[in-house]
Amino acid sequence: MAEIFEQSAEVEDSAPTGADAAHAFRQRAAALEGPRAAPFADRAPTPERESGTIPMQQVRVEGLEPGDTLEWDGVRTQSELRTAAGEHHVRVARRGRLLWAGWTTLAADAQRIGLPVPETVACSMDDVGRGYFAAGRAVAAAHARCDSYVLARPHTGGGIEAALCEREQCGKVVVWQHLQGENASAERSKKAVWPYAIAASVGALALTGIALWRAGVFDRAEPSTRETWVFNGVPKQMGSSF
Repeated sequence: MAEIFEQSAEVEDSAPTGADAAHAFRQRAAALEGPRAAPFADRAPTPERESGTIPMQQVRVEGLEPGDTLEWDGVRTQSELRTAAGEHHVRVARRGRLLWAGWTTLAADAQRIGLPVPETVACSMDDVGRGYFAAGRAVAAAHARCDSYVLARPHTGGGIEAALCEREQCGKVVVWQHLQGENASAERSKKAVWPYAIAASVGALALTGIALWRAGVFDRAEPSTRETWVFNGVPKQMGSSF
């Protein structure tokens, strides 16, 4: 777009009364890409080309969420930056996915500018997908909005680790393990109800089921080699009791 503005300025320069229009086009180009080196031409350089300076101003970009990536005129930057008044192209990515892109106009001396970036939906992957495990603890995603959800991952000793979370806080990590043979048969009827009781008690049955299904908890082998997942212990946490 800056190149289009520059070429438009060249066309206006060829007209007897096109000086003002050419200057306006070059100002728009400079706001997008900064000053250019003066090209070889059959005309004297314009004053703005001779000076090589563009008025800059400090601006804060609003409408972003924590973790969003901002690109201003094709350059990755922070939400506070120095730039020139005029038109600018902006891209916003969330979790590596392009969320919003478009043109915006910055007024002279403006200290902030808002972008119409969509808000994160509660309990979506954008909301809770940045949760992780560290040093035996479950760490919720910063600024998570989901009232109740489960973080889970494969356990190094077999089974999976899981933790109940509420917004930005997660409870104690517990381990689901699988048993084989007679032990599995004995434990199945005793413990099979616990996953549903836990999920229902915090209003997260659907999300819990998805998390455990993704981990293969509910997969069944042939009867001769059937495996059963058993939940070892139910912690009292975050206001929930059993």
